[in-house]
Amino acid sequence: MKLDQSKYENEVFDDLDLSCREFKNLTFTNCSFVDTNLEELKTDGCIFNQCDFTNARFNESKHHESAFLNCDFGGTNLFCVSFSDCKMVGTDFTESKTIAMYIFGGDWSYTNLRLSNLKGLDFSRTKLSHADLYGANLENAVFKEADLTGVNLAKAKLQGCDLRGAKIEDIDFRNLDLKNVRLDLTQAAIIVESFGAKLE
Repeated sequence: MKLDQSKYENEVFDDLDLSCREFKNLTFTNCSFVDTNLEELKTDGCIFNQCDFTNARFNESKHHESAFLNCDFGGTNLFCVSFSDCKMVGTDFTESKTIAMYIFGGDWSYTNLRLSNLKGLDFSRTKLSHADLYGANLENAVFKEADLTGVNLAKAKLQGCDLRGAKIEDIDFRNLDLKNVRLDLTQAAIIVESFGAKLE
């Protein structure tokens, strides 16, 4: 299928093979890519607004300075996907296969990553404010200098997680298992004080 326009709205691209394509400065609004093969796709400066990628295949695709706003990635295969300085605000990754993603900065605020397997992923210098990480596997994940303001970490697995330098204001640390979590001194003070203790 040839994409010869710069903007697409309310289009259906379901169950197509769009693998190995290069999308540059394209805009998709309310489009459907359900069950579509997007393996090894490259996007640069593209905007996907309220698009549905349910059960699509994104294996080894690369995305640079693209935006996926309020999109649905439910059940999507994201193996070896690279997101560089991308804006993912409000996007839903429920039940997506998120093993071995490569994330280089960007804005992942208000994303739904509930119950996702994010073990060992590197979110350094990424904005994740108010993201929903309920029950996510964050073992050995790295969040150095990330913005985690207001993130929901309830029931998340945090063993070996590196939070050094991250913004952790407004996080509810009650009932969280912080064993082997790496913190800096400022963060340790914030957590201690959140339990009502005073450092002098």
